[in-house]
Amino acid sequence: MKLLDQEAFLEELKTLLHSENGTFRLTVKRGTNPPRKMLKHKRYADYSVHNADEKKSVDVWCLIRAKVARRVISVHVRAQDVSEYHQQLCTVLKSAATE
Repeated sequence: MKLLDQEAFLEELKTLLHSENGTFRLTVKRGTNPPRKMLKHKRYADYSVHNADEKKSVDVWCLIRAKVARRVISVHVRAQDVSEYHQQLCTVLKSAATE
C-alpha cells in the first residue's frame, strides 16, 4: 500500500480507474495521533481532543484507501480538510464513471 500526498492520490486514482478493470473499493477510516486508546495513559493526560488551541492537542485525520483490482493506494487527510477533499474525490469518481 502506497501512502501518497493528496494531489498525487487523486491523480493516481484517476489513472487506475481509467486503466484497470475489476472491482473498485474505497475505505475511509478515522484516526488520531496519538491513538485514542493511548489517551487513557498518564503520559498523555495533558492532551485534548476537542481544543485545538492548546499546545498539546490531538491531531485528528482520516485515512482514505482505494483498491482497484490488486493495487492499493492511500492518503491521510486532516479532519478540517475532509469535506473539501471529498468534493475533489467525487469529481474524480464522476469523471471516471462517465467515460
